[in-house]
Amino acid sequence: MQKKLIAIAIAAVLAPAAAMADTGNINVYGRLNASLVSQIGVQGQTNGVAVNTNSSRFGVKGTEDLGDGWKAIFQIETNVNLTGTGRGGNGNNVASPAATANPAANSTGAFGGQIRDTWLGLSTPLGTIQAGRLPMENHWVYDTNLFADQIGDLGAFNSMTGNGRANGEILYTTPNMAGFTANVQFYPTSSVNPSIVTGVTPGPTAGTSASWGMELNYKFLDAVVVNFNYLNRNTISANSALYDAEYKPVVLSAIWNFSSAGLVNAQYLRDKRNTASAAGVGQQVERTIWNIGGKYNIMPNGTLKAQYSRANDVTGDVAAGTAVNGLTKNANTGANMFVFGFDYSLSKRTMVQMAYAKTKNDTNAAYGITGAGVNNQQLAPTVSAVATPDNPRGLGVNLTHNF
Repeated sequence: MQKKLIAIAIAAVLAPAAAMADTGNINVYGRLNASLVSQIGVQGQTNGVAVNTNSSRFGVKGTEDLGDGWKAIFQIETNVNLTGTGRGGNGNNVASPAATANPAANSTGAFGGQIRDTWLGLSTPLGTIQAGRLPMENHWVYDTNLFADQIGDLGAFNSMTGNGRANGEILYTTPNMAGFTANVQFYPTSSVNPSIVTGVTPGPTAGTSASWGMELNYKFLDAVVVNFNYLNRNTISANSALYDAEYKPVVLSAIWNFSSAGLVNAQYLRDKRNTASAAGVGQQVERTIWNIGGKYNIMPNGTLKAQYSRANDVTGDVAAGTAVNGLTKNANTGANMFVFGFDYSLSKRTMVQMAYAKTKNDTNAAYGITGAGVNNQQLAPTVSAVATPDNPRGLGVNLTHNF
């Protein structure tokens, strides 16, 4: 009897430990990022000061060792909306600034309203394969973005259609080969929302045909990083006059960490779009966007940073004023954005960030000063969208905590 009691006691002690062993590969993480932002220079603006949530998130990720170098991997990540307004950094199908005058209408709750990168996969000696909701434009939007989720976010210029992520994506990543890695993205027909393409009329046969992308990366001694991205995104429309819309950005990014104290980076993007009419005659427009920036640690906990972005005019083989796949050819459609900021770390997990941003639009341009991570590309809740010939400028202070 006594031996039975001892056995029961040992089992009771060991059972929680065994359960912990089964879940010991699971990590809970997140980020809370709130900001006070003031913006001026936008016509019809009724509230130039707001508290924003900036891609705040909560996630769970883990692995299971399957033996012989194989692992099952997963991640579940959702937004945490600290203000109750806007999409809070959804990164998918974010409307253009001209369509986001009322971000509050897009609110879906404080927690779990929008799914971020969420996937299941296998890591093997021959590479990693993932399936789920994964990056699309986010493959390059954050490569050189020194003001991510702040005012002056580079996404205001280099996020082309607002599809930061795609549903149902399949992603294969090679092993690291002497600093080189590559990945290939496959987007099935159901992955991308066709309604974001201006001029495409959704209908019974409308949708997105299978699309694909690729990324090449090289890293040398943590000092030099070079990334190349290409995306071939196709949309089929029920509109008989415009049935095939292609979006083919090419992006080259480079980062040089010249010391432990600082870095400089640059990015070049060619945004090329074309459509084929029912008669098979193609139309094409394109623009180029580039940026350069840097940061330097001026004290143990403090970093100065600055970034400049330039969007050039939209050109193409169509008449002026013609829109092709959401991009209109016209003179004076370029813009410049200057951003200056200072980051101060209160601890390893908590930081205060300050930034000033100004965008100077040409007469036919309407670029803003915030990306998808700052609520809904606009200040919330009552501010007008940026329109021609606005020149928005603003000041923001962020408090960020990682856990």
